[in-house]
Amino acid sequence: MSRPASRRLKHTTAVAAVITGLAASPAAAQELDILLADGAFETVGAAVSADGTVVVGQSVASSIEGPRAFRWTWDGGFEPLADVNSTATAISADGAVIVGSITGSDATRAFRWTQADGLVELDLLDGSVSAAALGVSGSGAVIVGRALDAGNLSTAVRWSADGAVESLGVLDGGNRSTAFGVSGDGNVIVGESSSATSGPWTEAFRWTEAAGMVALGKLNNSDRSQARAASWDGGVIVGWAADGATQLQTAFRWTEDDGMESLGMLSGGNLSLAYDVSDDGLVIVGTAADGEENNTRRAFRWTEESGMQTVEDWLRDAGAEIAANVTRNAYGVNADGTVVVGDTHDDQMFIARLSSNGDGDDDGPDGGDDDGPPAGLITIDDLGQSLTSAGSGNSLAVSGMGLFLNGAGSRPLDRRASAGRSLGWISGDWGRDDHGVRDGEIQLGELGLSHNFGGLQLNAMLGRSRLDQNTLLDGRTRIDAGYVKLEALAPLHRTDSGALWLAVTGAGLWGEADLYRNYVANGGLIDSSRALTDVEGYGVRARVQWEPAGSGVSPYGELSFARACLDAYAETGGAFPAAFDRLCDEATEARYGLDMTIPLTDGLRLISTVEGVHRFEDGGADVTGQVIGLGGFDLGQARYRQDWLRGGAGFELDLGGSTLSVMGNGTTRGESAAVWIAAHWRVAF
Repeated sequence: MSRPASRRLKHTTAVAAVITGLAASPAAAQELDILLADGAFETVGAAVSADGTVVVGQSVASSIEGPRAFRWTWDGGFEPLADVNSTATAISADGAVIVGSITGSDATRAFRWTQADGLVELDLLDGSVSAAALGVSGSGAVIVGRALDAGNLSTAVRWSADGAVESLGVLDGGNRSTAFGVSGDGNVIVGESSSATSGPWTEAFRWTEAAGMVALGKLNNSDRSQARAASWDGGVIVGWAADGATQLQTAFRWTEDDGMESLGMLSGGNLSLAYDVSDDGLVIVGTAADGEENNTRRAFRWTEESGMQTVEDWLRDAGAEIAANVTRNAYGVNADGTVVVGDTHDDQMFIARLSSNGDGDDDGPDGGDDDGPPAGLITIDDLGQSLTSAGSGNSLAVSGMGLFLNGAGSRPLDRRASAGRSLGWISGDWGRDDHGVRDGEIQLGELGLSHNFGGLQLNAMLGRSRLDQNTLLDGRTRIDAGYVKLEALAPLHRTDSGALWLAVTGAGLWGEADLYRNYVANGGLIDSSRALTDVEGYGVRARVQWEPAGSGVSPYGELSFARACLDAYAETGGAFPAAFDRLCDEATEARYGLDMTIPLTDGLRLISTVEGVHRFEDGGADVTGQVIGLGGFDLGQARYRQDWLRGGAGFELDLGGSTLSVMGNGTTRGESAAVWIAAHWRVAF
């Protein structure tokens, strides 16, 4: 069944930190486009679509005077709806219709937004000076809210799909009313109105075309109440009332047969408020003071079977391990009551859910539930940071490609054999990749064989590389890959003053990526989801180098291209596993520099390299996928530093018929490892 109407997140739900982590990529000192409202220091979520993929609300930035209405999606990030002071308060079931208010210097206006028409102001009620849209039906055809007159008295109103407005009136003897919600089918509107018996307060109402506005009755002769939401057909209404017996604000459930019934309190607490109800009216969520925690506010979930319980206890009953109670308010529930959203005590938006089959057991393969992820709770901030950190895998692959082309593959003129002779060698690189937010290690080993046919030398190399990158909360991305390189080396032109050499290299890489994504979930526990997938790539390089006669300083220029792909994968284990789409990235780089060799003795030489690098791409591919069971995400594009420097120094030592060289290398911050040691031992035969 589709979701009936907007799932309101009201108040101060913190969606600002939806995805705030920096990319922990070893191949890119970058930040991902992390889907934050530009310049926002406070972002408040007001409502979410039926499937949880669209959130609306308002963001406030230090550079502007007031809030701005926004629309946020997993795959599109934040989209401002207006460039004036505004807020979005409700959304249709499919996320296509958004309603809210624009605030000007003298009045407030209600609006309706769609992708096709943009933001359209709704009509004012005759005699009113301002209006606010507060709720919308599942289809978006019916909008409800309030209109204010010059005396600041409110009237509940309904707008039709064409923007026309009509008053819903007030209860008998009343002078003000407000409509907060509407059923999914648009036939039942709920809210509050003053009446002849409400005194200075208001009481909850239900409005239909046939019956008009009707009071819902009283809870133990309560003197005030408010209706907030209705089930799909309007048969179940929820809200709160001041209990006539205790005078405590108490969550209620109303039906035509049973009237207004108390949902009770949490462990003898002194407050409970109901904010939302599932399609079938069986699951109700809200906030309540927990008597066992000195009346600390906790998000609650209520069913007739379980009664009122904290969201944390609901998950514990489903088999989840929850370390601590962290929730404060539950503002929304999905169609079947298995997903609850709200905020925590540190102002972060949370998502809590059951497993697909309704239990929390990890009885499926690899520790997962047999029909999906187990029950759990996570904040959007924690989820977003872990996804962003995990999105570094593709950049790791490209980094590895660059290493075997330009790590063990640097200084190709050092690997020349005499005409008619052959050369064999063993090379290795080890280093750290610690630029920016990166924290990793690189290793590479290579066997090579070459033969000089006179005017042409051919080289063949087999190697293996490992790249380890530490990610968020001691997570890890590891790529183990083997590679093959073929290289041709030949003089292009010789003169008495020197020779111009050309080296052309082609390479292919195949391997496996082992990814552990760690994240905070379930009230402070560190959870982990894992995946194994394949990585593949190729690279080509052309290098021109001048070797002057009688000089140890050899300038060169080089152009290389590398492409690497990380296959699509789905994580297993953990409460919130994700599936990442296939990621492919490319790196086109120009290198220019000097290789230097300075003889110290007959068998010992100092060697060094000074190099500048320019990367032509300023960004990589979008990292996309979906949180299994919740919705898709687009973490945006990796941003690359395009220019950096490399310096290296070491020695070369002749050992009988062989030569050993060792060089230490370092780079300025860029798209390369930070420091590494390269060792090379070759034998001529």
